[in-house]
Amino acid sequence: MPPKDPSEQSDLSLLEGAMSHLLLDTDSPYRSLEPNKALLQAVKEERLDILTNLVERGVDTGTRDEKGRTPLFYAAEAENVEIAFRLLQKGASPNAQDDEGQTALS
Repeated sequence: MPPKDPSEQSDLSLLEGAMSHLLLDTDSPYRSLEPNKALLQAVKEERLDILTNLVERGVDTGTRDEKGRTPLFYAAEAENVEIAFRLLQKGASPNAQDDEGQTALS
């Protein structure tokens, strides 16, 4: 149930941010990854909280995997509109092409 009081929402946002921070700063599997690989993994696992934390820390939304695919490719493949929208808000290019010339929207 969503909080009714705005201060509760603020507390919830703070808690979510702290939890994301802990995931990246403890023995999380994300911690052992390079930031760009962590972003790709977060999108593949549909972890909006981790994705948000990483892009807030400056990780490039245009990072690519070994096939030249960006995080937006994986968001589109999973049909995850929320993650795709967040990536686009943070500067991901819908026109980026992979090694085969495909875009996330192809």
